[in-house]
Formats: sequence, C-alpha cells, structure tokens
Amino acid sequence: MDAQTLRVLVIEREHAVVLQGLDLDISAQGSSLEEAQDRFTIAMNAELFYCADNSLDPNRVIGKAPEYVFNLWDTCESFEDSSGFEMRRCA
Repeated sequence: MDAQTLRVLVIEREHAVVLQGLDLDISAQGSSLEEAQDRFTIAMNAELFYCADNSLDPNRVIGKAPEYVFNLWDTCESFEDSSGFEMRRCA
C-alpha cells in the first residue's frame, strides 16, 4: 500500500455499522460508527504489522476489495470525519 489515503465504505443498518476498505480488503463491524472505526483500525494495523514483520507486500497478501465494492463506492456520498480515511456513506 502506498501513502494514499485508504478509501472506506460505511454501511449503516439499524443495529450495526460496517466499514469496508476498498484498497485493502479489510472490514469491521460495530454498534456505532466510532466502534466500527476503532475495530477497523485495529484490524488494519494487525494486517499491516503482520505484513511488515514478515516482509510481505500488503497489496499482494490482503489485496483489494471485490469489484462490486468499488461499484458501490461510486454510488455513495462522501463525508468528513476525523479518522484520516476517505469515507463514503451508503444508504
């Protein structure tokens, strides 16, 4: 993964929020946006630390999300937050 900002979809449902990375196929779920972001960050860091410790390229080991996730990205609305990710919310 290069220095670009990681793109993350936010899918909100009645009792859960799911975050799905595009550039790295990582996801996490929480009962709120903040909880899902915390869990996503933990999962992403664990994957990246594993790759770094084993001299692996995360782009090859983790890979990108499936094509339908990228297609969904194009239909979702961008929003600002403090996560440092480029995020879009899907209805």
